Amino acid sequence: MREQGFTLVEILAAVTILGIISTLAVAGYTRYIDYSKNKAYDAMAKSVSVAAEEYIMTNPSAAIDAIEETSEDGTIKYLINEEETEKISIKDLIEEGYLNDASDPDNKGTNCKGNVSIGLVSFEEKGSLDHYIYTVDICCTNHKQRTMYTLKNKDNKLTSVEEKESIDTCE
Repeated sequence: MREQGFTLVEILAAVTILGIISTLAVAGYTRYIDYSKNKAYDAMAKSVSVAAEEYIMTNPSAAIDAIEETSEDGTIKYLINEEETEKISIKDLIEEGYLNDASDPDNKGTNCKGNVSIGLVSFEEKGSLDHYIYTVDICCTNHKQRTMYTLKNKDNKLTSVEEKESIDTCE
């Protein structure tokens, strides 16, 4: 007469399958958390650049003239000379009311630090508006990032470009 129940091989197979499924679920969840944190840092950089736009409206002398860099295909990119610019700290933007806060998404209760550099792009054509470009450095507990909001001019078409990179240190 055969006993009712599962054999040892069937139980081991079921446990192995559950282990694989749980490993995949944890890995997916970890990737989702990392993606969410990176999006939060990107949103913070955008908020800081918007605060810098408001700051420059009331303090236009804080911007320096941008430098033009022409690539081989004729595209002109406008950059900020980091040595010449006056940096505005995120702390100052908060204290002066241009930014609400800079809470670290990864470490609640602490604020991120960093700076914003602002460059001025002027065009000689009559009726042309001046444009500002920004470099935002954000330094949080476990995350350091530089986001550059620049302009590119190709075939007289001006487009806004956002470039992001990791940095080693912050001032």
